[in-house]
Amino acid sequence: MARTRQLHPEFFKHEDLGALSPLHRLLFQGMWCEADREGRLEDRPKRLRATWLPYDDADGDKLVDDLVARKHVVRYEVGGLKLLLIPSFKRWQKVHPSEVESKLPGPTTDSGRSENSLHVDLKPTPGGVGNLPLPSLPSQSSLPTSDLQQPVAASPPTPPPESRLTGKDLRERWNASLVDGSKRPPWEEFSAAQELQADRAALEFDRGKWDRFFAVLRVSAFLNGFGAKGWALTPRKLLAEPRRWVEAALNGEYSGPGDMREPEQEPEPAAVMCREHPDRRAVNPVAAVPQCGDCAFADLRPRPA
Repeated sequence: MARTRQLHPEFFKHEDLGALSPLHRLLFQGMWCEADREGRLEDRPKRLRATWLPYDDADGDKLVDDLVARKHVVRYEVGGLKLLLIPSFKRWQKVHPSEVESKLPGPTTDSGRSENSLHVDLKPTPGGVGNLPLPSLPSQSSLPTSDLQQPVAASPPTPPPESRLTGKDLRERWNASLVDGSKRPPWEEFSAAQELQADRAALEFDRGKWDRFFAVLRVSAFLNGFGAKGWALTPRKLLAEPRRWVEAALNGEYSGPGDMREPEQEPEPAAVMCREHPDRRAVNPVAAVPQCGDCAFADLRPRPA
């Protein structure tokens, strides 16, 4: 979801940015709007170009690579998720207090601590993406002999975060959950902007929660359009408010397993016939004297001279 950001006048006087092309600077501004309150965003150059430079013939990979090379953006990866961080984001942006918390993990240092726990200005170093300079350690000669003889216990590796789905995964699960007679439309191929929205929706929950949602969706009479009014959930509605629909479905608000059934057909009301012509339907069935069209409008026809 794009966010409103500030543009400082010093941006136009920045000499290092001035050495780049106007498209570099324009994409960098777009990345501010793309980033969350911590200055983090997904590392998807082609999508960034499609979103923020839709009318320009540009190479998104080259533009992002150049911004990374000049250290305006930091590349890092956590649990297989490729991300970008704008180190100077908090210096130049004043985030609205009501903006949602970041859902993207931050880069970690060699000690395993996250950038937020260090409270320092993150700067990329040649030694690795997202590394911070660590305090110098005493040499071995200055350590007691007893300390040198003690083996250092290796810290256990940090387990990777639970795998998450992509927008494409959501589309495949949606289409796989369609049942015969369902009024839910199939999820067709989407544009780059719609794919970005789907990817953002996918990050709202982990894989397990999404799988439970689609299991409920498959058997929900209401969400499949078998309710009294025939309303059905659509991909557009799901992407607009993913948290609302997923949480409500898992809380049992839209029926549970075993509730899928055909809607009951209401019997048609008995036909009211004309009193004068019993073989004709009345056009005023609720009137005291039901009449067909000929009887009801007889007085309105012109009389012969």
